Amino acid sequence: MKQKELYLKDIYRPIEGVIKANDERHLLQELEEYVLTNELLGISNRNKMLPGLFEELTKNNFNSSIWISGYFGSGKSHLLKMLSLVLENKEINGVKCADVFAKKASDDFELERNIKKVATIPTESILFNIAAKSDGITSMGSAIDPVLSIFLKVFNELLGYDPLNPEIAEVERHLASIGKYDFFKNEYQKRFNKSWEKGREAIFLNQHELAEIYAEIKSISTDEANRFIDNLINNYKLDIEGFGELVSKYIKSKQPGFRLVFCVDEVGQFIAENVRLMLSLQTIAETLSFKTQGQSFLIVTSQNDINATVGELNARQSHDFSRILGRFAIKLPLTSANADEVIQKRLLLKNEDSNKLLNGIYDKEQNNVKTLLKFNDGSRQYQTYRDADHFVNTYPFIPYQFDLFQASIKALSDHNAFIGSQQSVGERSMLGVFQQVAKTYAEKDITNIVSFAQMYEGIKDVLQSNIQSDILQAERSIDSDLAKEVLKALFLVKYVKGFHASLGNIAILLLPKFDVDLAVFHKQVQEALNLLESQTYIQRSAGDLYEYLTNQEKDVENEIKSTDIDPTAPGELLSGYLFDEILRDSKVKLDTNNQPYEFGKKLDDNVIGRDKDFYVNFITPLNANAVSTANINMWSAGRPNDLIIYLPEDKRLFDELRLIKKTEKYIQISNSPSLDATKQRILSERAQQNADRKRMVLNQLKESIGDAKMYLNGSELTDIGSKDPKTKITQGVQQLIKTIYTNLKMLTVDFTEAHLQKIVQSQDDVLFKDTLHEIEVEVLNRIQRNKANHERTTIKSLIDYFYARPYGWYQTAVLCIIAKLYKRNKVSLKQDGNNLDDRAVLDALQKNNQYANTIIELEEEIQNTQIQKLKNFYQEYFNEPNLGNEPKEISRLFKQRLEKEVKDLSEMYILRSRFKFLEALGVPLNRLKLVAEKEHPYFFNALDHYQDDLMDDKENVLEAVKKFMNGAQRSIFENVLLYLESNNANFDYIGNESLSTLSTVAESPAPYKGTLMQEAKAALELIHKEVAAQQKLERETAAEAIHQSIDKLKSFADFTKLDAQQQGEIIAPFERVIKEVEQERFIGNIRTKANNATTELYQKQLEVMIRRANPPKPDEPGSSEPAKPKIVFVRKDSVKINFSKPALETRQDVEDYVAALKEQYVRIIDEDKRISL
Repeated sequence: MKQKELYLKDIYRPIEGVIKANDERHLLQELEEYVLTNELLGISNRNKMLPGLFEELTKNNFNSSIWISGYFGSGKSHLLKMLSLVLENKEINGVKCADVFAKKASDDFELERNIKKVATIPTESILFNIAAKSDGITSMGSAIDPVLSIFLKVFNELLGYDPLNPEIAEVERHLASIGKYDFFKNEYQKRFNKSWEKGREAIFLNQHELAEIYAEIKSISTDEANRFIDNLINNYKLDIEGFGELVSKYIKSKQPGFRLVFCVDEVGQFIAENVRLMLSLQTIAETLSFKTQGQSFLIVTSQNDINATVGELNARQSHDFSRILGRFAIKLPLTSANADEVIQKRLLLKNEDSNKLLNGIYDKEQNNVKTLLKFNDGSRQYQTYRDADHFVNTYPFIPYQFDLFQASIKALSDHNAFIGSQQSVGERSMLGVFQQVAKTYAEKDITNIVSFAQMYEGIKDVLQSNIQSDILQAERSIDSDLAKEVLKALFLVKYVKGFHASLGNIAILLLPKFDVDLAVFHKQVQEALNLLESQTYIQRSAGDLYEYLTNQEKDVENEIKSTDIDPTAPGELLSGYLFDEILRDSKVKLDTNNQPYEFGKKLDDNVIGRDKDFYVNFITPLNANAVSTANINMWSAGRPNDLIIYLPEDKRLFDELRLIKKTEKYIQISNSPSLDATKQRILSERAQQNADRKRMVLNQLKESIGDAKMYLNGSELTDIGSKDPKTKITQGVQQLIKTIYTNLKMLTVDFTEAHLQKIVQSQDDVLFKDTLHEIEVEVLNRIQRNKANHERTTIKSLIDYFYARPYGWYQTAVLCIIAKLYKRNKVSLKQDGNNLDDRAVLDALQKNNQYANTIIELEEEIQNTQIQKLKNFYQEYFNEPNLGNEPKEISRLFKQRLEKEVKDLSEMYILRSRFKFLEALGVPLNRLKLVAEKEHPYFFNALDHYQDDLMDDKENVLEAVKKFMNGAQRSIFENVLLYLESNNANFDYIGNESLSTLSTVAESPAPYKGTLMQEAKAALELIHKEVAAQQKLERETAAEAIHQSIDKLKSFADFTKLDAQQQGEIIAPFERVIKEVEQERFIGNIRTKANNATTELYQKQLEVMIRRANPPKPDEPGSSEPAKPKIVFVRKDSVKINFSKPALETRQDVEDYVAALKEQYVRIIDEDKRISL
């Protein structure tokens, strides 16, 4: 039975992809065959889709626009066309469109009623594809609004006006407004023998024709008519507000309730991400709604729903498009299910006999089908047959083909695979493509099912020539029909996200029959893939996925294949993958002690990096050593230090590694900012594919290691069951370590850092407490052998020696053994020739950077008698016991106590500038420092050399000085020094006996000897009393002299002339001096203050008193008496007397001196001055 006999309707009947609005025959057929799917009927949500739409359209206050969304093949354009017919309710061959459409909804009474009700509303629909109508419109970059221009164009077309020249349409509109448009067209036809529609195409060149008729209509001259027409054309202005007025005026010219609907296809693709166009669409929708009170609205289609479109625009721009969401309040989202149902009901509907036949085939194949049609290798899953009805409805197609083909077209469209604009795809609707394929299979037996590659035939006519050139070439040059089918299928799924084109999945796409021998068919498909890959039509990427190559991609692929790389590059890459990517760590922790051991690396028996005690040796499919499963046991026996991992055969591994390196190198040398976008995309894709290929190789290597056999010293390791690469190799290396390091078992303790610290700090009472352990003996023997061979032993040399075979001792263990030998006084540690104490030893053992320069020497043995002698000296010298038990501890405590003694004495010695007697510490302190700088075992061996001197120093100097400095005598001494320093100015006014005693004490080189400090204390008390008594006498004498000066001032008659405040101001300075004298410590200062007060201060205050008591009087008018001069006082001790003798020796000398004195005093008085006494 042939497939054409399956269908209820003739599969060859014409089903046009695009039906013209005026093609009534096809329009009626399309309307009658239109399928109202469950999705459109709103089965899952009645408020949405057609029931909700038509319920809203019945309302008188309807005031919204409609947004239909869906990807290619969802039927959005078809639905738009149907709505335009139904709303206008056009009559075709006596049949009303709305009646045909309503009948399809007969199962939904409410929807059927609303469709018929809406059809009664007088309506005109303008159906157009906005991109198709953009031809002839001013470019989008100009000042003209493209969206508005297109809307005006189709509106003018509706009215019969010029669609291309809105200025001429404005003239036509003017003629219509004065009722002369029809007259004008008739007259034009008569005069110029052509229709106006033809003539207006060149009217700007023949404007005189228009002016001639218009002049006749208006009874004006032709020039006036020309000027009028020029004015209309030149002043014409296109804006949305004016467009709304035109539409509103047109609606008002119709019967009440009239609606004008703009049905606009592919608005979303036309606007894309253009903010200007979206703003224009929003404004047009708002303006029409406002100007016409909702009687004119838009129904538009878009691939994206309006929320996604607006969301993208808002994300990219600063504009707010939220208003358009409200304007397009009704949204009809269509899915691919809608297209599936339309194709099944309109094209693939089966007759009754076919239903029975196909049900039988499904019963037979249903279990097999579930396995055959399951996509694998991580690919996205597509729908398969749900039940027998679904099988019958879709046969000979497979359910996945509906979704996958739709996704394929969308992806190809996104990559500009089609000719011209997106409408080229629309011209080949899903229905049209599936009919074409069904017709191809019409003459075939019903056992044949559709190959997905056949979908290519349905779109090839609208593909870019460069896109399909390779397929055309393959059809000419490749003999294999299956290879051609593979190429077409891979082309269709090239850009489909989530589809993985593996061998199995490609086989599903090309499945010819359900009863095919799958293994044979897979082999055939693989051969076809190999053929296509060898001729670079396709490429195989990571995970054995295949990809169709465009011309540019093919060029890149060929260039990659011809890129030269170093022959060793694949091996180096494999080494990096195995050791750096999979194993990562070059150390393995031993299970018995949890310590890390570093292994060497080999690839195919070639050492990588440094030599080590043992190796992990991968034998790979790349090996050139003729190693095979037949000789691997014997081969591994010759390598006792290697763990052999024998990887299974992998014929493609080398090719994959080489391709990775070639691709890396090609991308590196080709990448440049100057590359075009396509080449950059291809390089980016190749880089991603290379990363995927690397992951695939790594995963394959991990599986290979999991399956690999491991050999050790001629035997296969069969007791390791893990498949995890790291775990498996770790367990193998652990076994290898135990065979390499035979002396590792000598370590019976798991040594830690905590052990090391406790040992050095003598807190360890567990590890080898009494006798030497065998591991201590091993290390001690090594040190002794080095000494015998005159070799230097360092921490590092011991670590390195005992880490190597046959020991394998880890670093912490060796360090703990060294520390234990140190604490047993078997060895000493030195740096720069100096012995290290416990703290320095611990520091040296804990810091890697000190291992190389820390010398380990055998320790000299100390006798018990030496230990006791040093302990006795310690007790005698420091008056306290040394609590150490073993020589190094005793030495450490002794050195520590010496250093403290040096520190204490040094702090005293610093004070010698004040305490001069401390100079005596100099020699004993230096002697003590010399001993303190020494190290163990000097303190034992040289005790006889230093103990007598130290004891003499202690008895002769140190003991007395320390007692003096730490006792009460120091306070007395400091008081003496302080008193001598602070009272030196008063010592001239007292006796010298006590003062001499204090000076003797202060200068004494040994004040701590004899009774000096008792004498000093008594002398200090005595001299303190003498000074205090003299201070008191001086203060009293000074106060008395100052009071006498005050009394003299008060005895002046002028003093009584002053008021109480003025008198107080005269006396106050003297009283302040008296208070200062009472506080003054120094006798000299007391006398000076008193003298200044009785002389200078007295003279000053006397003058102030006279001046205030005798203010000058102003001159009286007419008085001839001059003003009295100012009173001036002269101190008597400032009067100079002319007397030649330096002394009065006779009575005559006295008389002569008195006469000279009188002469001077009289002269001063005669000068109207006064003399203060």
